[in-house]
Amino acid sequence: MIWFKTLLTFFSKNIKQIGVVLCCVVLVCGILGIKHWYNDQLTSSYNAGVSDTDLKWERISQQVLDRNNAFKKQQQDKIDELSTMLVQEREINNQLKENLDKKIKNYSKTQAGKQVCLDNQFVDIYNDSLGSK
Repeated sequence: MIWFKTLLTFFSKNIKQIGVVLCCVVLVCGILGIKHWYNDQLTSSYNAGVSDTDLKWERISQQVLDRNNAFKKQQQDKIDELSTMLVQEREINNQLKENLDKKIKNYSKTQAGKQVCLDNQFVDIYNDSLGSK
């Protein structure tokens, strides 16, 4: 009981100081709460901006990747087409070479092909190809 009386007299004598201390504590807690709330707002705004930017760059990266893949596919299609054309041209060239080889063999079997000098008909054809007589 004595402690209670002592405490009561202490509070009654120092009521203004206790009020000031309580007000200071409330103000400090309020300021800290507001600062914490403001930092949370800044952090959430920053994180939202970062996530929006990340999404934007992911979309742009995906678009670039899609364009590159489309270009690669287009180039591969052209390569396949050119490969097919090359095979066809090789077949044509091989056929022409075979025909030329047959003509050379047939010509070499004739009397004109056995001569060491050039045939007059051959020279005339060559001159005609040059446009001179």
